[in-house]
Amino acid sequence: MAGQQEAALALTEVAVVSDSASANGHHFDTLHFPLDTTAVASQSGHNKDTGIWSNLILAYKTLGVVFGGLVTSPLYVYPSMPFPKSPTEEDYLGLYSIMFWTLTLIGVVKYACIALQADDHGEGVYSIIHYYPGIFKALSPHYIIHFFRNNGKDGWVMLGGTILCITGSEALFADLGHFSRSSIQIAFLFTIYPSLVLTYAGQTAYLIKNPNDHLDGFYKFIPKSVYWPIFIIATLAAIVASQSLISATFSVIKQSVVLDYFPRVKVVHTSSKKEGEVYSPEINYILMVFCVAVILIFGDGQDIGNAFGVVVSLVMLITTILLTLVMIIIWRTPLLLVALYFFTFFTMEGVYVSAVLTKLPEGGWIPFAISMVLALIMFGWYYGRQRKIEYELTHKIDLERLGILLSNPSVQRVPGLCFFYTNIQNGLTPILGHYIKNMRSLHKVQEEISELREAKMAGVIHVRGKARFYIGKNTTLFDRIMLAFYETLHNNCRSALPALGVPLPQRLEVGMFYEA
Repeated sequence: MAGQQEAALALTEVAVVSDSASANGHHFDTLHFPLDTTAVASQSGHNKDTGIWSNLILAYKTLGVVFGGLVTSPLYVYPSMPFPKSPTEEDYLGLYSIMFWTLTLIGVVKYACIALQADDHGEGVYSIIHYYPGIFKALSPHYIIHFFRNNGKDGWVMLGGTILCITGSEALFADLGHFSRSSIQIAFLFTIYPSLVLTYAGQTAYLIKNPNDHLDGFYKFIPKSVYWPIFIIATLAAIVASQSLISATFSVIKQSVVLDYFPRVKVVHTSSKKEGEVYSPEINYILMVFCVAVILIFGDGQDIGNAFGVVVSLVMLITTILLTLVMIIIWRTPLLLVALYFFTFFTMEGVYVSAVLTKLPEGGWIPFAISMVLALIMFGWYYGRQRKIEYELTHKIDLERLGILLSNPSVQRVPGLCFFYTNIQNGLTPILGHYIKNMRSLHKVQEEISELREAKMAGVIHVRGKARFYIGKNTTLFDRIMLAFYETLHNNCRSALPALGVPLPQRLEVGMFYEA
């Protein structure tokens, strides 16, 4: 978060040019005033010393937002498995054993007890690992060995379905901006984990007695007297589960915008205390379109489940690699423990990845297609922004150049304040020179800071550069394509001035061509 805060501060810096008399004529100072960065500097969802009741309330709130996708996984885990034949008791015991140890090792050990430590605003080290006590003989890992020995390649294919039992576990780590670490741990360890273990145990017990009901294993083991109430609750729970996807998407997009890796979109902060609680109407509509399109194109829940499985397994593998780097570089964990962690989880998740990759032709390609579109947008935006910054750094205006511009008799000094927004730390944006040349004027800021109030009363103007790239004859084909794509994104993204609360009459956009 420290790097993100620094990036946000850099993006909100304002360069103010001051003019005061000196023996040599004019003396110019560049004053840098940070804007209101309350939202950036605020805690990212972690309230220290919140107390047990606050944590319990937060833990209750996580049940829908964070764990929505995880607690609805019993609806589709068994139905998503392509059983090649009538399963036996040992098959079901083996599958349940796989799910139990997956939930325990990845859910409890990796995410609840290790991944949640990778947070800049944590409250200390949490090392207590809670295991739900064993109650079934299937908890013995030897049933996993029997399962693969009896089913061979078919068992490997079915392994891709068991990964769905851990869907949503990444939300434990991704939604730290919305909830405190302790609240997520409490909810998972004492509510979600034991509930899932018992639910899968109940499903497995029913399927052992009714081996051919695996395509509808959740609803068929429910007593007929409570079937419809459970059906309604399960349907509503599936709707609530979408909140985990939505909230995580908002958080990721917001951080991408802050780091200048994504075009600006409207971000509404829904909490005055937690910087991570955000809402983006544009992203919400895009998600709606994607969801409807996926349902219409892939109506079969099995194809959607395959896509989900590919995403979950790959994200878990990437998280394992990144956490390994955090352990080595930041935490300075002993190499023996790092090696133990990496070998255990990389091997385990690598096996899952190899299993779900067999599902690529059957819906598993969907997340790759969406990722390619998002990667293209992010790369195009980042490339264009970097070229823009390079141009500004090359053509930035120093104080000597500014003095020459203002020494022109035709340039008038008018009362009031004029803010020029720029990412440049040392020097002034080329937009300033372009403004002076064309407007033939520049607002005063007097030598004494005490006179700022008087200047403010005279009028304040916020200048935003509307820079576009000029594609010359010598521009390469790659630059032509990428910069044209960047211009399309830039023309459709939101301006930064409304987000900063600048009144409409005080906004001024100055257009300028940057040569590519």
